[in-house]
Amino acid sequence: MESTVYGQDEHLLYARIGPVVVAQVLPDHTDASFEIYLSALERELGARREDERVAVLFYVPGGGTWDAGRRKRVNDVLARYVVKRRRTTSVWVLCTPSAATRGVATALFWVVPPPYEYRIRADLGAGLEDVREKHPDFSPSAFSSELARITRRR
Repeated sequence: MESTVYGQDEHLLYARIGPVVVAQVLPDHTDASFEIYLSALERELGARREDERVAVLFYVPGGGTWDAGRRKRVNDVLARYVVKRRRTTSVWVLCTPSAATRGVATALFWVVPPPYEYRIRADLGAGLEDVREKHPDFSPSAFSSELARITRRR
């Protein structure tokens, strides 16, 4: 499966793997990791072609949420691409075992829903099935293999 890494350190991965844009954020991420995330988000959104549809997978395997200041900075970047995101995002999926993180995301999306379909899941397997629903040729096992390959390079 073809992949492009937009940003990575020991606490974060932001990449495109096949039809999936994945942000994997580990719970001990740092200020530097967050800056890498913001830069990668901007680069990926800028590079995304207008004629494609991608699934976005926000994978937080250890739970945790960003504070209001960080969420605002992310929203500032996302706001610049709202039309493009609406047109090119097939589904946005949050995968985390943290009930607290899922609850925060659910509450935020009730107040300010994203401009595309979203799902909130407790585990990666369920999130990958959501991707396959939107992209029938998508292989969760090939994605998982490529994700593991990329993360081993850290």
